[in-house]
Amino acid sequence: MRKKLVYLICLLSVATLSYSKKDTNVYCAEKIAKVEYMIKDVVKTEHQVVPKYVSYIDISNIEAKDFEVAKRSLSLLINANSLTNDNLTVFVNENEKAKSKIIDLLISIGINKKNIYEYSNKREMLKKILKIRNGRNDLLSNRIAVFSKSSNIRQEYAKIINVLDEYVNILVVDNYSYLDIPRSDLLNISDKEKEKILNEIKCNYKK
Repeated sequence: MRKKLVYLICLLSVATLSYSKKDTNVYCAEKIAKVEYMIKDVVKTEHQVVPKYVSYIDISNIEAKDFEVAKRSLSLLINANSLTNDNLTVFVNENEKAKSKIIDLLISIGINKKNIYEYSNKREMLKKILKIRNGRNDLLSNRIAVFSKSSNIRQEYAKIINVLDEYVNILVVDNYSYLDIPRSDLLNISDKEKEKILNEIKCNYKK
Protein backbone atom coordinates (compact mmCIF):
# COMPACT_ATOMS: atom_id res chain seq x y z
CA MET A 1 0.00 0.00 0.00
CA ARG A 2 2.80 2.33 0.96
CA LYS A 3 4.66 1.63 -2.32
CA LYS A 4 1.50 2.44 -4.30
CA LEU A 5 1.10 5.71 -2.43
CA VAL A 6 4.71 6.71 -3.11
CA TYR A 7 4.22 5.80 -6.79
CA LEU A 8 1.10 7.98 -7.04
CA ILE A 9 2.89 10.91 -5.40
CA CYS A 10 5.74 10.58 -7.92
CA LEU A 11 3.30 10.54 -10.81
CA LEU A 12 1.57 13.69 -9.51
CA SER A 13 4.93 15.43 -9.09
CA VAL A 14 5.96 14.66 -12.66
CA ALA A 15 2.55 15.81 -13.96
CA THR A 16 2.84 19.06 -12.01
CA LEU A 17 6.32 19.74 -13.38
CA SER A 18 5.16 19.00 -16.92
CA TYR A 19 2.18 21.32 -16.52
CA SER A 20 4.37 24.10 -15.14
CA LYS A 21 6.78 23.73 -18.04
CA LYS A 22 3.89 23.86 -20.50
CA ASP A 23 2.56 27.03 -18.87
CA THR A 24 6.02 28.60 -19.02
CA ASN A 25 6.25 27.78 -22.71
CA VAL A 26 2.87 29.40 -23.32
CA TYR A 27 4.01 32.55 -21.54
CA CYS A 28 7.27 32.55 -23.51
CA ALA A 29 5.47 32.43 -26.84
CA GLU A 30 3.30 35.39 -25.80
CA LYS A 31 6.30 37.35 -24.54
CA ILE A 32 8.30 36.77 -27.70
CA ALA A 33 5.32 37.83 -29.84
CA LYS A 34 4.99 41.11 -27.92
CA VAL A 35 8.70 41.90 -28.13
CA GLU A 36 8.84 41.06 -31.84
CA TYR A 37 5.91 43.39 -32.44
CA MET A 38 7.64 46.17 -30.49
CA ILE A 39 10.84 45.66 -32.49
CA LYS A 40 8.88 46.37 -35.67
CA ASP A 41 6.83 49.17 -34.11
CA VAL A 42 7.74 52.85 -33.98
CA VAL A 43 9.77 53.99 -30.96
CA LYS A 44 7.72 56.70 -29.24
CA THR A 45 9.33 60.04 -28.35
CA GLU A 46 8.22 63.60 -27.65
CA HIS A 47 8.95 64.41 -31.30
CA GLN A 48 6.29 62.07 -32.51
CA VAL A 49 3.44 61.30 -30.09
CA VAL A 50 1.79 62.38 -26.87
CA PRO A 51 2.30 59.68 -24.21
CA LYS A 52 -0.60 57.41 -23.30
CA TYR A 53 -2.23 57.44 -19.87
CA VAL A 54 -0.65 54.98 -17.44
CA SER A 55 -0.65 54.24 -13.72
CA TYR A 56 3.02 53.29 -13.43
CA ILE A 57 6.20 54.62 -15.00
CA ASP A 58 9.51 52.75 -15.03
CA ILE A 59 12.59 54.95 -15.50
CA SER A 60 15.74 53.07 -16.40
CA ASN A 61 19.08 53.48 -18.16
CA ILE A 62 19.28 57.24 -18.61
CA GLU A 63 22.79 58.49 -19.23
CA ALA A 64 23.88 61.21 -16.77
CA LYS A 65 25.28 63.26 -19.65
CA ASP A 66 21.87 63.09 -21.36
CA PHE A 67 19.81 64.29 -18.41
CA GLU A 68 18.97 67.73 -19.79
CA VAL A 69 17.80 66.14 -23.04
CA ALA A 70 15.93 63.35 -21.26
CA LYS A 71 14.35 65.88 -18.90
CA ARG A 72 12.11 67.33 -21.62
CA SER A 73 10.64 63.97 -22.67
CA LEU A 74 10.35 62.71 -19.10
CA SER A 75 8.60 65.90 -17.97
CA LEU A 76 6.07 65.51 -20.78
CA LEU A 77 5.42 61.88 -19.82
CA ILE A 78 5.02 62.73 -16.13
CA ASN A 79 2.85 65.81 -16.68
CA ALA A 80 0.57 64.03 -19.14
CA ASN A 81 -0.22 61.46 -16.45
CA SER A 82 0.08 63.27 -13.11
CA LEU A 83 -2.52 65.85 -14.16
CA THR A 84 -5.11 63.09 -14.57
CA ASN A 85 -3.89 60.64 -11.94
CA ASP A 86 -2.99 61.77 -8.42
CA ASN A 87 -1.82 58.24 -7.65
CA LEU A 88 0.69 57.99 -10.49
CA THR A 89 3.52 55.75 -9.27
CA VAL A 90 7.06 56.15 -10.57
CA PHE A 91 9.83 53.56 -10.32
CA VAL A 92 13.48 54.54 -10.66
CA ASN A 93 16.25 52.02 -11.18
CA GLU A 94 18.47 52.29 -8.10
CA ASN A 95 21.59 52.20 -10.29
CA GLU A 96 20.67 55.27 -12.34
CA LYS A 97 23.67 57.61 -12.59
CA ALA A 98 21.33 60.61 -12.65
CA LYS A 99 19.05 59.19 -9.94
CA SER A 100 19.08 62.20 -7.62
CA LYS A 101 18.34 64.58 -10.51
CA ILE A 102 15.51 62.35 -11.71
CA ILE A 103 13.91 62.18 -8.27
CA ASP A 104 14.30 65.95 -7.78
CA LEU A 105 12.58 66.47 -11.15
CA LEU A 106 9.70 64.16 -10.19
CA ILE A 107 9.14 66.00 -6.92
CA SER A 108 9.36 69.42 -8.60
CA ILE A 109 6.66 68.35 -11.06
CA GLY A 110 4.44 67.32 -8.17
CA ILE A 111 4.89 63.59 -7.70
CA ASN A 112 4.41 62.67 -4.06
CA LYS A 113 7.53 61.15 -2.47
CA LYS A 114 5.48 58.19 -1.27
CA ASN A 115 4.72 57.37 -4.90
CA ILE A 116 8.39 57.21 -5.92
CA TYR A 117 10.13 53.85 -5.51
CA GLU A 118 13.64 52.67 -6.22
CA TYR A 119 14.10 49.11 -7.40
CA SER A 120 16.95 46.71 -8.12
CA ASN A 121 15.33 44.54 -10.80
CA LYS A 122 12.16 44.35 -12.91
CA ARG A 123 10.68 41.44 -10.97
CA GLU A 124 10.91 43.43 -7.75
CA MET A 125 9.21 46.35 -9.50
CA LEU A 126 6.42 44.10 -10.82
CA LYS A 127 5.78 42.72 -7.34
CA LYS A 128 5.26 46.28 -6.07
CA ILE A 129 3.02 47.17 -9.03
CA LEU A 130 0.79 44.17 -8.33
CA LYS A 131 0.56 45.16 -4.68
CA ILE A 132 -0.46 48.73 -5.59
CA ARG A 133 -2.84 47.46 -8.28
CA ASN A 134 -4.54 45.34 -5.60
CA GLY A 135 -6.54 43.25 -8.04
CA ARG A 136 -8.02 46.16 -9.99
CA ASN A 137 -8.51 45.24 -13.62
CA ASP A 138 -9.51 48.47 -15.37
CA LEU A 139 -7.41 49.63 -18.31
CA LEU A 140 -5.63 52.47 -16.47
CA SER A 141 -4.68 50.23 -13.52
CA ASN A 142 -3.10 47.79 -15.97
CA ARG A 143 -0.94 50.25 -17.89
CA ILE A 144 2.82 50.68 -17.45
CA ALA A 145 5.15 53.00 -19.37
CA VAL A 146 8.87 52.30 -19.61
CA PHE A 147 11.07 55.37 -20.12
CA SER A 148 14.66 55.15 -21.32
CA LYS A 149 17.00 56.35 -24.04
CA SER A 150 15.72 55.49 -27.51
CA SER A 151 18.76 53.36 -28.37
CA ASN A 152 17.90 51.05 -25.47
CA ILE A 153 14.11 51.34 -25.12
CA ARG A 154 13.34 48.06 -26.88
CA GLN A 155 15.64 46.17 -24.53
CA GLU A 156 14.12 47.79 -21.42
CA TYR A 157 10.66 46.94 -22.78
CA ALA A 158 11.72 43.31 -23.24
CA LYS A 159 13.02 43.15 -19.66
CA ILE A 160 9.58 44.10 -18.32
CA ILE A 161 7.76 41.72 -20.65
CA ASN A 162 10.05 38.92 -19.47
CA VAL A 163 8.83 39.11 -15.84
CA LEU A 164 5.09 39.41 -16.58
CA ASP A 165 4.40 35.65 -16.81
CA GLU A 166 0.66 35.11 -16.14
CA TYR A 167 0.10 38.87 -16.47
CA VAL A 168 1.57 39.03 -19.99
CA ASN A 169 -1.88 39.51 -21.53
CA ILE A 170 -3.28 41.58 -18.66
CA LEU A 171 -0.72 44.31 -18.00
CA VAL A 172 -0.08 46.63 -20.94
CA VAL A 173 3.44 48.01 -21.39
CA ASP A 174 3.96 51.16 -23.44
CA ASN A 175 7.24 52.87 -24.32
CA TYR A 176 8.45 56.46 -24.30
CA SER A 177 11.98 57.69 -24.77
CA TYR A 178 14.32 60.55 -25.48
CA LEU A 179 16.38 60.57 -28.65
CA ASP A 180 20.04 59.82 -27.96
CA ILE A 181 20.67 58.70 -31.55
CA PRO A 182 19.27 59.86 -34.91
CA ARG A 183 15.72 58.60 -35.50
CA SER A 184 16.85 57.00 -38.76
CA ASP A 185 19.05 54.63 -36.73
CA LEU A 186 15.94 53.30 -34.97
CA LEU A 187 14.21 52.27 -38.17
CA ASN A 188 16.51 49.44 -39.18
CA ILE A 189 17.58 46.94 -36.53
CA SER A 190 20.41 44.53 -37.24
CA ASP A 191 19.97 40.81 -36.64
CA LYS A 192 22.55 41.06 -33.86
CA GLU A 193 20.59 43.80 -32.09
CA LYS A 194 17.31 41.91 -32.54
CA GLU A 195 18.88 38.80 -31.01
CA LYS A 196 20.17 40.86 -28.07
CA ILE A 197 16.67 42.21 -27.41
CA LEU A 198 14.96 38.82 -27.71
CA ASN A 199 17.54 37.28 -25.37
CA GLU A 200 15.97 39.32 -22.56
CA ILE A 201 13.10 36.80 -22.74
CA LYS A 202 14.33 33.88 -20.67
CA CYS A 203 12.61 30.85 -22.21
CA ASN A 204 13.26 27.18 -21.58
CA TYR A 205 12.93 26.45 -25.26
CA LYS A 206 13.92 28.02 -28.55
CA LYS A 207 11.16 29.34 -30.76
